[in-house]
Amino acid sequence: MAGRSRKTITPKTRLRILLRDNFRCTNCGRSPATDPAVYLEIDHYKPFSLGGADDDSNYRTLCRLCNRGKGNDEELNKTIDSDLLNVLDRVNSKITLAMATEGHATVVANSEEFAEISKLNRYFDGYVIEILPNTLMGYHAGFSLGIYTLNDNGGSKTQFRIAPRT
Repeated sequence: MAGRSRKTITPKTRLRILLRDNFRCTNCGRSPATDPAVYLEIDHYKPFSLGGADDDSNYRTLCRLCNRGKGNDEELNKTIDSDLLNVLDRVNSKITLAMATEGHATVVANSEEFAEISKLNRYFDGYVIEILPNTLMGYHAGFSLGIYTLNDNGGSKTQFRIAPRT
């Protein structure tokens, strides 16, 4: 890759990407509009240092926390992915099986498990997680709505759809 030089992201390009991404972190969804402590940065999907392009199709908006957590260390990203897959297997091994065979899984997990999954994915950004609008409380709440947690603590549950990011 000798001879490649990195372009500076101009203010005009930065604004164009921020507008396209609705001034939100494309990973965790945080925005300065709802949290003044959030600082948004423009990031490369594929790091420039690993051959990624310097153009709009390879740019995305990330908050500083998500961007600094991700870096371009593929070994770190692989470790975080492994940790996330371990959590998904702990919640219910059927989740990873469904993602492998169907491309996605609908899951009902207790709030602690969902928080752990979201946190790990925020740093890795390898999965799309969509919260489904159900309020679930109590034992067996939402049991028939998706792959159910093996650790039903009787508390609140979150129903969500998870799929590998393409």
